[in-house]
Amino acid sequence: MRKEGETEPLLHEIVTNGDVEVFILAGGKGSKLRNSDKLELQNTPKILVVINTHRGRITMLDNVILGLVEGGFCEITLLTSNDPEAYGDLIESHTLRAYPDLSINFSREDRPLGTAGAVYKAFSNKPGETAIITPSDTLFPFGVLQNVLSEHKKKQSELTWLVTTNPGLNAQNTGRILVNPKNGVIFHALEGEEISVDQVIEQNQHLLPTTSVGVIIANRDFYVSKYEEFLNHHTVNSVVDLYRHFIPWLVLRGETVYSYDIRQPAPDLGTPDRLEQFGWR
Repeated sequence: MRKEGETEPLLHEIVTNGDVEVFILAGGKGSKLRNSDKLELQNTPKILVVINTHRGRITMLDNVILGLVEGGFCEITLLTSNDPEAYGDLIESHTLRAYPDLSINFSREDRPLGTAGAVYKAFSNKPGETAIITPSDTLFPFGVLQNVLSEHKKKQSELTWLVTTNPGLNAQNTGRILVNPKNGVIFHALEGEEISVDQVIEQNQHLLPTTSVGVIIANRDFYVSKYEEFLNHHTVNSVVDLYRHFIPWLVLRGETVYSYDIRQPAPDLGTPDRLEQFGWR
């Protein structure tokens, strides 16, 4: 019998995707949860908080890793941080202990880089052609990834942003990824912007408002070259956010960024209320 927080053994046959890396974003501080009045959340790294899943009570991170592996994605790199408040050592040791039979790598920031910079660093050290970039604190339906990859390759997409037209209750930043429904290309990415979605849609009534679910598929050469261009055009010397800075910049420059609508919620567990509503129900 498994103890609470233990991962279940992988008893089924695993079909691997050898040319696809997975980068799990695991370098955040989890400040919103740590500011909770619950002692458990104050003293536990966000992604090591235990949640209720169909596999039982396991950590957020384990839920992501098991979902990926069951989908055939075994080339996994955790993007961690040296910041003591991000608990990189604890996250890495937990992962190595929980998955001794998996070859999980780590790409650790030596200084704060932001999510976009962390991905660039990981890409710089990896030979894979394509990477799936995923948060570690969402209830994402990883079973859809095979179809997403097929569409990514079919469209010869360099970068695909997964979104949903059905974000569900209490989702954050709803409707801020505006998509051309005819071809799935992102027209505006307004995360982090104070621009009114209604105002943009009033001027472009054909656009479909969608909500980010945090997962990105990116081709290595494109990402690396465009990120270096981004750095050359900005005076940013450290933190670059993937969703609020880098990809919106690509869209504004006219780069083709495709969307993929998963048409179901993928709740973010990064705040106490959403954790209680979706992770502890």
